Amino acid sequence: MPSSEPAIKLEVRAVFDARPPAVRRRLLQVRTLIYQTARQLRVGKLAESLKWGQPTYTTIESGSGTPIRLGVSDEKSGDCALFVHCQTGLIPALRRKTAQMLSTGTEAAPISFQGNRAVIFSTKGKLPRDIL
Repeated sequence: MPSSEPAIKLEVRAVFDARPPAVRRRLLQVRTLIYQTARQLRVGKLAESLKWGQPTYTTIESGSGTPIRLGVSDEKSGDCALFVHCQTGLIPALRRKTAQMLSTGTEAAPISFQGNRAVIFSTKGKLPRDIL
């Protein structure tokens, strides 16, 4: 699928560049996935900004969905995180989807959850695209 993601804004690029190489690569993969999914779902253009020092993606034309922030679960682990507002139903829905995939024998990439606010995933192995 051809990429239609815009150039990364300088202030956002600085945040990605400050991360260790493996974390930066993984977060940039998720950024690409966010833009691909937005295009597939036809939600319109996304705004890329920083919120709480994290790259954040928000729909600006349709106003649909909730902002997505990219970061790390904690600085020590080096695991990546996709954050959403904790009062949405997204994380519980992803938990159900993951459980369903495991119960049907579908291989799921290793992920974990941080309350109702984040999906945590490693810089190693395949990106859990089907869950994210």
